[in-house]
Amino acid sequence: MCKSGTVDALPTLTVADLVAVPELGITRAWIPDPSVPVRWVATSELDDPTPFLEGGEVLLTTGLATAAHGAAQWRAYVGRLATLGVSALGLGVGLTHDAAPQPLREAAAGAGLGLFEVPPPTRFVAISRAVAALLEPAEQAAARLQRELTQDATRPDARSRVTARVAQVLRGACAVVDPDGAVTDGALDLDPDVLASALVRIRADDRRSSTSISGPDSSTAVHPVGLGGTPRAYLVATTPGRWSPFQRSAVLTAAAVLSLVESGRAEQRDAERRVVAAGVRLALDGDAAGASRVLDLARPPRTVPDPLCALHLGGTPGAVTEAVDHIETGALVGTHEDTTVVLVDEAGIDRVVEAAQHAGAWVGVGPTVPAAEAARSAAGASAALAQASDARPVTRWAEQTRAGIGALVPPGAAAAFASEVLGRLRAEPDGTALEDTLRAYLEEQGHPGRISDRLGIHRNTVRGRIRRIDALTGRPVADAGARADLWFALQTTAPPALG
Repeated sequence: MCKSGTVDALPTLTVADLVAVPELGITRAWIPDPSVPVRWVATSELDDPTPFLEGGEVLLTTGLATAAHGAAQWRAYVGRLATLGVSALGLGVGLTHDAAPQPLREAAAGAGLGLFEVPPPTRFVAISRAVAALLEPAEQAAARLQRELTQDATRPDARSRVTARVAQVLRGACAVVDPDGAVTDGALDLDPDVLASALVRIRADDRRSSTSISGPDSSTAVHPVGLGGTPRAYLVATTPGRWSPFQRSAVLTAAAVLSLVESGRAEQRDAERRVVAAGVRLALDGDAAGASRVLDLARPPRTVPDPLCALHLGGTPGAVTEAVDHIETGALVGTHEDTTVVLVDEAGIDRVVEAAQHAGAWVGVGPTVPAAEAARSAAGASAALAQASDARPVTRWAEQTRAGIGALVPPGAAAAFASEVLGRLRAEPDGTALEDTLRAYLEEQGHPGRISDRLGIHRNTVRGRIRRIDALTGRPVADAGARADLWFALQTTAPPALG
């Protein structure tokens, strides 16, 4: 029967509790599952009362609309009630029906719906009063649980206290997990792959939605923790069998109070982020001492890595935010030229890259440098990020410098530059010969004899072509800067090397 007392008594009013009340005089009942919970009582004489029900009610009727029902009609009537989740059907006998019709009993048994007869002396209002009286202890227990969970939420170890209390109520397990499914507080006995799949489903549908996992012997609910934005944690609760209303209320209350706790943590986290970002700005300005003093104010205190590596994050704002959520506990995060920048020691580079990729963000990796040269690493990270794309989300400054200056310029810009520098030359009738001469001049370092031998032309012809090249490109090859421009333009359009 519905019990009061400690919250771990799982107070739930069941159909069996109701029909066992002596004052109701219920002697004929067919209850397939006595443990089905009862939320309230409803009365209806409609053939289809389901639009006015929520599920979990005991439905009382005298059968005025069902007097002529045959077996098929009873099956349809009962099927509608069972589908909605009505707890049981109470048929008042002595008016329309002298007893529960056999087709009704068979339909109820087939649908798994509890059925009982309400004898003539018993008024429907008496059943409503009995349910109210039986529910009162459960309501008191629910209110008491809410108070206790709220008190737990005020403690420093709020998450541990809340999950422990809910696990006791559920006679199961309860934990807070991070977005990857790792348990941070409490305990779980749940297949990690099943949980990971549920978290992926939540993120795919709506980051603030909840989901459930039903098994043959247990039920699990997953709720986001927090009041807005991308959840940083989830409450996972498991109970043997089906959920009772009291258990559902316990889990929802726990999710609510933990969300309030998380809101307070979010404010602290925002303040912490501002302190760390200020330290990052000072480090990038070359003021390592000032950065250290500011980072000492963080809780816990932080330090500037030495040596360090700067990484720039890019992509969609949502992806960058998610990446930062995973990264910031083990790195310094701030901004550089309106871009999110991360400072880590060399050992932390791979972790940042993996977190960024997992979140769908792009990342540019700068060189590892002494802390005093943080700005140089950030500049390299910025240049690397400029080359990132969905097809190539991770780019590294070191790889680009090995590939030459061409790797640092976007392909479109490089092609436009080459066209501007060499366009008039290529438009000449002998443009190919002029381009070959220019390439030979640069590769042979301007030596007339070697150029002549390489091209099989007279030295005077070489000199004449060079004068034309100077005029057509507007860049005299005798000038070192002009030679650099010409060489870059040629490399941008050079055919791929053979072999």
